Amino acid sequence: MRNQHEKFQCKTLLLIVFVLCCQSLFSGCEPLKRKFIRKKRKEPLEATVEPIFDPETYPEKVKDTEQLYRSYYDLCLIWNKEVIANLEERMSDKKVLFSLNKLLKEMRKMESLVRGEPGKTIKDYQESLEKMIQEFSSPVAFRNYRGYIKKLMSMDRKIRKELNPELVLNDLSR
Repeated sequence: MRNQHEKFQCKTLLLIVFVLCCQSLFSGCEPLKRKFIRKKRKEPLEATVEPIFDPETYPEKVKDTEQLYRSYYDLCLIWNKEVIANLEERMSDKKVLFSLNKLLKEMRKMESLVRGEPGKTIKDYQESLEKMIQEFSSPVAFRNYRGYIKKLMSMDRKIRKELNPELVLNDLSR
């Protein structure tokens, strides 16, 4: 009888271990279980956002001609340096022409803000820049890069001397 009793205990123990193993395998750990269970969809975010019916209006920025002239003047000097650097490094024509056109654009903006003698000076510089841009249509062998650099450096000195915002302050159009 003892033998049967031991067999029974052994079988029940094995059955209990088997049931526990199956339970742990089928239930698994909670994060793994959550990964494979479908979740209900939440409401879309757009449905929860409330529209604003009274938009905030901002006042227009007051355009101060003196401040605009200063910014155009600074940009003009920056583009002038850029053109000189591009010519010294023998950059591509496309890059040099881009910088020259930007410089010309800033000169035109400066000219629109001034009247009198400084306006004529800016107009002269614009004409020399346009001439330089036209000369870039000629073959590379016929271009005088050193001459362009000298002209631009001279123009830079004259711009700093004659078109300085402190000196042109009285000639600004209001």
